[in-house]
Amino acid sequence: MQDDRETRKLNAIVGAAIKALAESGAADEFVGAFAASHRAKVAGILGANEPVSDSQDLLAIVTQAVGMALEQAGVGKRKETTTKRVNVEIAGRRTSLTLSRNSLDKLSLAKGTKQQAKAVIQDLANTAPMDVENRSAWVEERLHGYLTLMDRDGPSLAHH
Repeated sequence: MQDDRETRKLNAIVGAAIKALAESGAADEFVGAFAASHRAKVAGILGANEPVSDSQDLLAIVTQAVGMALEQAGVGKRKETTTKRVNVEIAGRRTSLTLSRNSLDKLSLAKGTKQQAKAVIQDLANTAPMDVENRSAWVEERLHGYLTLMDRDGPSLAHH
């Protein structure tokens, strides 16, 4: 897929820039600000279509990049991911959430289909305050509450 190749190129360029910046001894605040803004600039230069997101889960991106670097260096093994990205639309803009694979599996099982589970996630994402810093964590927290209620109330809630 063209978009996947563009995304990988974009991630490689931005990752290399952030790595070099961090190795130069730059202050954490500067590296963070650079990471938040540089991706869109590089996408524009490359003419790539960067996926629009309200807030990128920088921790997930950095964790993935560090894991890949360790794996390539032969230091670490690639573990089965415990999270999954779920695409949602908020205020007319596409973004993605990084959610626990375990929670997503429980929700799909309880709702019966992945489409019904995605509808619940979309509803939760829509109710998040616009100023929330980490929408993924906010939705994950509400999803845990939702699943707890479903477990407590039994199958009757699962059909609503």
